[in-house]
Amino acid sequence: MSTLARWNEDTTLKFVQEYRVRECLWNTKAVIYKNRNAREAAFRELEEVMGIEGFGVSEIKNKIKALRSTYSQELKKIKDSKKSGTSADSVYTPHVKWFQEMHAFLHCLDNKRPTQDNLAVSTFRYIITVFYKC
Repeated sequence: MSTLARWNEDTTLKFVQEYRVRECLWNTKAVIYKNRNAREAAFRELEEVMGIEGFGVSEIKNKIKALRSTYSQELKKIKDSKKSGTSADSVYTPHVKWFQEMHAFLHCLDNKRPTQDNLAVSTFRYIITVFYKC
């Protein structure tokens, strides 16, 4: 199977399972995540395990990026579905075979940084400035 061909769900599921085993590639909380040599070795292992001609390290990185993006989109669909007020039976369920496997190990990573509403802050500053000038 060439890298240009679309992967079937079984191949993608195998890739996700192999990705999961190599914690240094996804667990930002692990000390080994920051070890460049361990990460490069893991990429080479993935290349060997998948055994797909033309599927090298750069393609693996792109595949991981695409899967993480799709995973995030699916999570957003679930969240939006819950927000819409639908019943528990109507909450969106991802249909991709590999989602549950990926969610099993990525759900614990909280990559969202705290945010601040810039509009509220600037409005507050404006009010304070106007109030103290009077």
